[in-house]
Amino acid sequence: MSTKSKLPLVERARLVAFNWIAQAKLDLRHVILIGIIIGAPILIFDAMGGTHTPTDRDLSSMAYVQAKNYVKMVLKAPASADFPFMGQGEEIKENLYLVDSYVDSQNSFGAMLRSEYSISLEYQGGDPADQNSWKVIGFVLDGKNLTDDVMGEEDLYIKNCIGNGKSETECRNLYVAFIKK
Repeated sequence: MSTKSKLPLVERARLVAFNWIAQAKLDLRHVILIGIIIGAPILIFDAMGGTHTPTDRDLSSMAYVQAKNYVKMVLKAPASADFPFMGQGEEIKENLYLVDSYVDSQNSFGAMLRSEYSISLEYQGGDPADQNSWKVIGFVLDGKNLTDDVMGEEDLYIKNCIGNGKSETECRNLYVAFIKK
């Protein structure tokens, strides 16, 4: 006769219950462990941006963040800028985004005013969080064209050069030669 059968019925029931609980905890531990093993790398990969390319992820929200940075560049009191909490750019075509929104900020006299803006940005590759990965194509704030005010030196030089009848390639070559001097 086995040892289990020599135990009183209540004791055997208690052992069965404890074994069942122990088995259930073991199964739960396995489920949690498997979830961590599978889930953690997925979450980390996604949080780091994975190996996505601009065409397989939506950069509309990042376009909005970059637009806010450019708007702050031209405000009298950038620290007072209050943008809508939820904003987003609209992808017009691949890597080209349009952000239409508003900002509340202080003017020269300290009064809070609302200004409406429209900015088109081109994502040029690299880290989407880096402002250097974006190029301003057009920027209008309260009806005033401010594109030139936020363009980089190279872009402004090339724009003016093209306006003088030269090709973009010629202008880029002239700019490179100018910088090397």
